[in-house]
Amino acid sequence: MPAIAVPWPTNAQPGKRPGESQGDLCNAYATKVGEQLMIRRTPGLKRFIQVDDAPLKARGMFATNTRLYFVYDQTLHYRNLAGTDGVIVGTVTGTDPVTFAVNIRQDGPQLVMVTGDGHAFLVDEVNSQLDPYPDAKLPNVTSVEYHSGYFFFTSPTNTIVGSELQDVVIPDFSDAEAEYSSDPLLRLKSAGDSLFAFGARTIEVWTDVGSIPFPLTRQTAIDTGLLGMWAVAGGSNRWGNGVFWVANDYTVRTFDGYNPRPVSNDSVSNDIYLYRGRPNEIWAQVYDFESQAVFTITTPDWTWEFNLVTNVWHRRDSYGLEHWRGVWATNWQNRWFVQDLKHARVQEVMANVYEEDMERLRYRVVSAPMRQFPLATRIPNVDIDMTNALGQQNVPSPYQTNPAAMISWSKDGGATWGRPVARSFGRIGRYASKITVNGLGRSTAQGLMIRLDVVDPVPAVLRSGVATRGTFSRARQVEN
Repeated sequence: MPAIAVPWPTNAQPGKRPGESQGDLCNAYATKVGEQLMIRRTPGLKRFIQVDDAPLKARGMFATNTRLYFVYDQTLHYRNLAGTDGVIVGTVTGTDPVTFAVNIRQDGPQLVMVTGDGHAFLVDEVNSQLDPYPDAKLPNVTSVEYHSGYFFFTSPTNTIVGSELQDVVIPDFSDAEAEYSSDPLLRLKSAGDSLFAFGARTIEVWTDVGSIPFPLTRQTAIDTGLLGMWAVAGGSNRWGNGVFWVANDYTVRTFDGYNPRPVSNDSVSNDIYLYRGRPNEIWAQVYDFESQAVFTITTPDWTWEFNLVTNVWHRRDSYGLEHWRGVWATNWQNRWFVQDLKHARVQEVMANVYEEDMERLRYRVVSAPMRQFPLATRIPNVDIDMTNALGQQNVPSPYQTNPAAMISWSKDGGATWGRPVARSFGRIGRYASKITVNGLGRSTAQGLMIRLDVVDPVPAVLRSGVATRGTFSRARQVEN
């Protein structure tokens, strides 16, 4: 019988229910080096700022050239270039997430913050205090975006309000209606020379034409909307890889020109669909590590990440949580930081860190089923190809000196799993190490799946696997 290759996934597709999975990746992402599959660990987290051990409400983060700002509960905190931490005097009212925007005014940039429940502020960076927005002509607004030299605000009345050029002043009649459709206006995003106005069912594209008093004109409209107010990320004010959002049809999309191109798979869309009744609990963000660019969506129940380089998805979680603990990713001084949902801390996203603030970060890869329906699968043994000899010296033993993979398997398409067995993948210098698991047994017609976990804080790179003596035979008949 020819050897049976273990079908390790490149795209996480755990399915709705047992028997539907085509493999899973959690805190692991698939890439290729030449033609060789490499499943690597996602980046870890290293503590950067400590605010409180309690899990205060993370509401948003933003960076200027000189400070990193972040809101926990109703307090705006910052760290400056000298490494000094401080608090902006004043209360960030409400509980909703916040948006920020900063201009490039010659006598000093102006930083604006808007809460999702309708409060606008000017951050006085000189006196470290929070002031009400200085122009009373600004109506009740729910978000802000900087574009082409102006501040633009969204209003619950479907109005886009614009400031004076490089100023917080609101000129008379400097507004326009997002009226292509009657759907509510949710957010604005700047990308290239366009300002995208995201409604619940449509998107309007606005361009700066230098008109007075309102400088934009609508160029076109797109019949796709934004599912939730916080489910969009990216754009020119965040990174250089475009805008990504959760659309009102439960897909994830990005722009290809003005075409809203879907990038989500069925498993991602299934999870989004379950949040259709509470769309504002879907929070989106973007970040980079090494050569990888990542779009992330997080809810209280899950986190999905789309890798723009490989065009595939993986999941993330954190120790003791069903979702990833990092939100509102922001680049400051060429480093990416996130707010921590588990504690009131700011964490740095770091490749080659294999834990999260000294807590374990489980790397998990689940194969698709090895099956040939309607036959059962018998696997006497499987050999797994991982980069080995990754143990380290002068570190806690045995977790880093002799790291191990925990391997379990399911004989019924993922409905139940056996007790895992531990297999070392090599102390330092032991390059002949090989992972072998014997006695996997005979599956049902649903096929046999293999699950590999690594929690030791070392690199883990999975390449392939093979059952050299696997066979298929008629499955046992089960009477109803």
